[in-house]
Order: sequence, then structure tokens, then C-alpha cells
Amino acid sequence: MSDITIKIDGKAYELDDFTLGDLEWLEEFLDGSLNDPATMNSMKAAVGFVYLVKKQDNPEFTIDEARGLRLAVIEAPDEEPAAKKRPPKRAAR
Repeated sequence: MSDITIKIDGKAYELDDFTLGDLEWLEEFLDGSLNDPATMNSMKAAVGFVYLVKKQDNPEFTIDEARGLRLAVIEAPDEEPAAKKRPPKRAAR
């Protein structure tokens, strides 16, 4: 189960980074097992992970605040940040 990684705000988190209580809460919130790929690939799982991460820094952070964030706060674990595109160079004449 610990091979699950999620990136939030550019930092990678593995299940081992969360307390047992956090993971228990997440399973209850998701109404499913953390071993179920369908459950873990849901938007509800994304909201739950964002909530758990953000409340570490701000205990007052709410699940509704997590729901209000943009999807851009989450990256796929193997996704590299998009490089800035440069305009194409003009051909020499």
C-alpha cells in the first residue's frame, strides 16, 4: 500500500507520511479501501489528500476549503512541471 504517491503544491507525499488516524479518516471519507485503485483515482480522494496535507500546516483548514482549490495544486507523481515554451526562432535569411 505504501507505493502510492501524490504531489501537492510541488511536494511528494507517500502514505507513510500520514498517521494511521489520517489514513483511517481518509478510508471513512472515501467509503472505500486505500488499496482500491478506483477509489484512489477519484476526485474525492484528491480532495481528501489535499485536506490532510493542508491541515498539517493549518489545523483550521476545512474540507470545504480543500474542495474550493483548483486541480492544479495536484500533480501526477511522474509528471514534471511544464517547461515554459519559448517562441520559435525565426529562420535565418
